[in-house]
Amino acid sequence: MQAVFCCIQRSSVLGKSSRFEFHDQLVSRMAAANGADLDQMTQEGNVSPEDRDAAVVACMGCTDTDGCQAHLRALRSGTPDFCRNRDLMDQWSK
Repeated sequence: MQAVFCCIQRSSVLGKSSRFEFHDQLVSRMAAANGADLDQMTQEGNVSPEDRDAAVVACMGCTDTDGCQAHLRALRSGTPDFCRNRDLMDQWSK
């Protein structure tokens, strides 16, 4: 129940920023491309909402979201070299 509350609280605190949501989806999709279900990991408490938010904020600072999206569209495994969350993706995929 706490995980659900955290997600609800997280949404209300962050508001409905379309830019944040866009990057949250990129982070989730990149995690999935590396074999990690970020939503499930967050709900189970394996990834804190704060850590997930930090990953999204790092993603928001990326200058190559087109390259990221191309990587995901090509269904490549692994994380691109330029990804600001590369180490984190490796950690989450274990």
